[in-house]
Amino acid sequence: MDKIEITGGKKITVIVPTYNRSACIAYLVKNCYRNYRGNMICVEIHDSSPDDITQKIFEEANLGENFKYFHYNSDINGDVKTMQAISKVTTPYVYLMGDGVVVDFNALEQWLTEIDFENYSIIGLRENNMPKYSRRNTPEKFIAENIREYFNYYFAPLILYGASIISKNIALEACRAVQKYMVVSPFMYICSVFDSLEKVGGPCYFSYVDFMSFNPNKKASYWVLSHQTIDFFCYQYYLGMGLLPVCYQATSLASLKRHNDFSGLFRFKSVLRMRATDNLTWKLYRKYKFYIKKTVPHMSYIYFALCIPAFAMHGAYHIFKWFKNKRKKI
Repeated sequence: MDKIEITGGKKITVIVPTYNRSACIAYLVKNCYRNYRGNMICVEIHDSSPDDITQKIFEEANLGENFKYFHYNSDINGDVKTMQAISKVTTPYVYLMGDGVVVDFNALEQWLTEIDFENYSIIGLRENNMPKYSRRNTPEKFIAENIREYFNYYFAPLILYGASIISKNIALEACRAVQKYMVVSPFMYICSVFDSLEKVGGPCYFSYVDFMSFNPNKKASYWVLSHQTIDFFCYQYYLGMGLLPVCYQATSLASLKRHNDFSGLFRFKSVLRMRATDNLTWKLYRKYKFYIKKTVPHMSYIYFALCIPAFAMHGAYHIFKWFKNKRKKI
């Protein structure tokens, strides 16, 4: 790897793409940004909301020169916006973070210093309190030059926007490689990062950490609300893995299934929820049957859920939500 010489100043730019999530940004300002006392990290908010609510929240916080706000037309493609932001970063490292992720930047800075992060092309990190089923196939800590081994273990955890800090060299290569992954929008970034790792090389690092959590103001993802779960995590995901460099192909399908197990998205309760929210229907099953069988780790859950009439699942789900909301009010 061609190491970038660091001569001082900020070392990591945190890129936060956002759209119509002013409540998430307000939470981050109060519980994350305002508390930062270090000098290693700068944060950029890249907002394409059609109104100025997020901008006002951010600017009125008066967080200082380490925090910047950028506004885009609301019709810009979110992936294009993200990669444009990454391509303009001038610090030696880039940290793409979703507005649904909360990180204690003070603890992050201390941790990065302790692990000598400047020695690595990519630093992976995930929250320490993940369910056991998500962590059973991944070592607690991993340091290696072998990018294929890193891919096998950590492609799944690194899907999350907020799970990887990459060198500027990797970021620039990713911006060049990203065009071929545009067809698989939800996984465009991580696919282009591993594409770049194949060219630039390691070493690579990963660890579970205690200073990462999730934003309580983050609502259901748009792919759930738009009934695109199967399209995203079976069809588009499958296409994306097929576009990766040859060195990953021998284990890419296994890594895909591992992610769909790791995420919990296709576990029993989640599949029932998919059925109840019309993210799993007979029509979708018939359309994506080939890709579902290739990518879902527990097909028996799919078959069981499909055997339950949709109207029954809709009713049960509404009752469940009613009880859940009632308990919150007590």
